[in-house]
Amino acid sequence: MRCHKAKAKIEMADWSDPELAAHLKSCPSCAKLASAQSILDSATESVRNQAALPASDLSVIKANLAACQSQKELSFMSKVQNMLADHRGLGFGLASVAIILLFLTLVPLPYQRISGYNVTFAGVDGLVPGDQMQKAMSAIGHGNVPIKVVASENGVNYEFQSLQSIQAAKEVATAFAALTKTKVSPRIMPNIETVSASLYAQAREKERRVEIEVNGEGKTDEQIKAEIESKLAAQGLGGSLVYLKTDSTGRHEIRLNIEESDSTPKTPETTIEIDTHGKTDEQIKAEIQAKMAAQGHPNAKIEMHTTGSDSLKRMELKIEDIDTTGH
Repeated sequence: MRCHKAKAKIEMADWSDPELAAHLKSCPSCAKLASAQSILDSATESVRNQAALPASDLSVIKANLAACQSQKELSFMSKVQNMLADHRGLGFGLASVAIILLFLTLVPLPYQRISGYNVTFAGVDGLVPGDQMQKAMSAIGHGNVPIKVVASENGVNYEFQSLQSIQAAKEVATAFAALTKTKVSPRIMPNIETVSASLYAQAREKERRVEIEVNGEGKTDEQIKAEIESKLAAQGLGGSLVYLKTDSTGRHEIRLNIEESDSTPKTPETTIEIDTHGKTDEQIKAEIQAKMAAQGHPNAKIEMHTTGSDSLKRMELKIEDIDTTGH
């Protein structure tokens, strides 16, 4: 018998054929195939003869799982109750901790906080026209500040109300002193309000946290730096110094030097931008003087010199600050 005929007999499981039996003794390949086929036939027959297992309803399975989970919870609670019964001091301590936590997080208590700042100039000579005042305040970004004006025997009292930060109060004080050329010393006072909150909420409020977001895509280091400084100033950190450096991989290294402001009014840092293209020296000087005056430096003196064959301009500025302390 040839191998192809023997394989056909093996697939048909015709084990009674004497020629097949003789061929399997002489052909190891067909003998291995016959052995594998015999094992497969036995396994198939065993599966057919095996009784089908009873199917479990899904609701029964869920009920069993729930019962197991409930048993675990009861067991855990029993252990806790036994532990507290054996150690009564521990139970009292846990109850005390729970009461303290509830007190810290739920019980409101009154406390005071600063809601803003007022700047007062008392006894100013003369009344400032409203349009000039509005223009001066708008130039420093405080055009919407409420202003209370009261005439008295000693002059006119000006009160700038509800400024959001001490830095904003200083800016308003400097701008008003520059506008009126007054020798009156400004008075900056915080607005104190009483509110109620839990001790936990009070602690979170006192924890100062400043968050700013800057998108640096497509911007130069100077543009990113200017945007960071602007957003810090809006948070009341106008005196912050920003150092920014970009490495060869495009990663930005940013360092901040932030100093807490005191309550003494001083002139804020002056930054102006001038487009000199197509302008004469006199036009540039006039524009600088106008912008310096809007920043609180009306007495700034500018000297310009043209040097070199490429007409480079060198500017010298001498700033005489107005005395806002009354000395």
